[in-house]
Amino acid sequence: MKPETARIDNPVSSIQEDILRGIDKGLDAFGENVRTVFYSEMEIRYQLGRNKILEHPEEFVGAISRFFTVGSSLVERSIGREILRIFDIPLCPSINFLSAMEIVKRYPNLQIRDT
Repeated sequence: MKPETARIDNPVSSIQEDILRGIDKGLDAFGENVRTVFYSEMEIRYQLGRNKILEHPEEFVGAISRFFTVGSSLVERSIGREILRIFDIPLCPSINFLSAMEIVKRYPNLQIRDT
């Protein structure tokens, strides 16, 4: 099955992949090496792999907080902005990861944007 076909047949999977891509881009704002180290630490210390972030969003936020400490709010805002950009949703000034997730869940017509 081609990736394009999988994307159309399973829009939830497409949305999840886009959210993960937004997380990656948000972390990349601080350097690709930062993203790589953060994901490694997250998996080693918290047993939370990248593919489990959407199942455990609060734990992901906790991992951000513990890893980035003082700068964690900047990281969360960067991730939130990138998620909204990927979905072409207008940006909010105080967006963070969890609020971006809520907005994406509630955004009308999101399922049909790939067709």
